[in-house]
Amino acid sequence: MTSMKRLYSELFEAFKEKAFRWNKKQCTWNDFCHFVAMKGSQYDTSKLKFMVIGRATNGWHKITDESNIGEEAQKQFNCADGFDSWIVVNKDGTLRNNEKNEKTQKYYSLNRSSFWRTTKCVYMELSKIKDANWVQHIAWSNLYKIAPNESEDVAAGNPNIKMVRTQMEICKEILGEEIKVYSPDYILFVTGWEWWFAGDKKTPGFDKILSGVKQESGNEFVVGKGICKLNDKNVKIVVTHRPEGKKENNYVNEILKCFNELEKSSYNQKD
Repeated sequence: MTSMKRLYSELFEAFKEKAFRWNKKQCTWNDFCHFVAMKGSQYDTSKLKFMVIGRATNGWHKITDESNIGEEAQKQFNCADGFDSWIVVNKDGTLRNNEKNEKTQKYYSLNRSSFWRTTKCVYMELSKIKDANWVQHIAWSNLYKIAPNESEDVAAGNPNIKMVRTQMEICKEILGEEIKVYSPDYILFVTGWEWWFAGDKKTPGFDKILSGVKQESGNEFVVGKGICKLNDKNVKIVVTHRPEGKKENNYVNEILKCFNELEKSSYNQKD
């Protein structure tokens, strides 16, 4: 069984035998959505390979066929142009998703998201590309693959503690496989450090598989950074707070400053 097929099948098995509550409601498997990492159609040929990772999606693909989740995940992960199935370029050059929200009947605009606005600024400054459809050059994932889905009476959101602990170990394996396959030069974790990235004493986090990344203090936004030897290359990694409510210019500049420091350190390691 290929890697993603096996891992997502295990993810389903981990969830289906447990009961969860979300917003005072008992959840069934049908109340969850699942996410699979994706890359743009230009990612493989990009000179600078950049990957951004969030916590979890705020609503995504609903599981419709429980028996086929592994095969579907493998199929999605193997897709060479994952963003094409999600992103449309408007006439004014802005980006939006291709399906309206069932509740609001509105499209999701990347320009309205501080996560995507700041990611765009960081990537375009690092890569120096000038392309309105810039997402086609990057890879995107989330730490946690299963999260509450949006429904008529329940809002979507990040998984709660029980949901996180249920999937943490499998999601660490999935992230390792994503990094192995995508082989990025830069990874930006827009997750925060405490709990989301680092877990706790009971549930060791993603820092355990990225041992070169160390927690930092003294910055306004960046909470960790480091260089990890992955796929025979020095991968520069920055972990930062979420951008919501932050001064975005300052936020982006601090991330770029940390990436530049890592780039200099990586260069010195080669000497």
